[in-house]
Amino acid sequence: MTAVCPPSVRIAVPSDRDELFSFFWEAHEEMSYASKNEDKIKATIWTATTIRKNPVFGIVRGPAGIEAAIGLYFSSWWFSNQPILMSFTFYVHPDHRKTTHAADLREFAGWFAEQIEMPLVLVHWGDQNSRKARLFQKDTSQIGGMFARGLMTA
Repeated sequence: MTAVCPPSVRIAVPSDRDELFSFFWEAHEEMSYASKNEDKIKATIWTATTIRKNPVFGIVRGPAGIEAAIGLYFSSWWFSNQPILMSFTFYVHPDHRKTTHAADLREFAGWFAEQIEMPLVLVHWGDQNSRKARLFQKDTSQIGGMFARGLMTA
């Protein structure tokens, strides 16, 4: 299958840094399972927007600013040298959840993975029956699940 980069999504650049930080700082309240570290978030965003090798962020920008974003990083399984592209965050602001933003971010991830010729793994932290889980199941195969003990809950 040949993926297409949705025109609504682009890779984050240095001028997006402050807004991307604010976007994820706010998003953290809804999607976090651990306490947040301001310096670590800023360092990750700085690396993604400056070095642009690992990680990268795909963003959807609207008239009022960033409305949705996905974070992707290059990795490999512990037992293999085969590189994979893995998501580490995927968030659509609540005011924009009735848009195509989530589907556009998923399409962007598929397109980006094809461009760099790596398999894509979309990670979902949450209910396996959620809209996000169902979205991720399109054009992918579920290969496991996550189970936690002792994490903070939202």
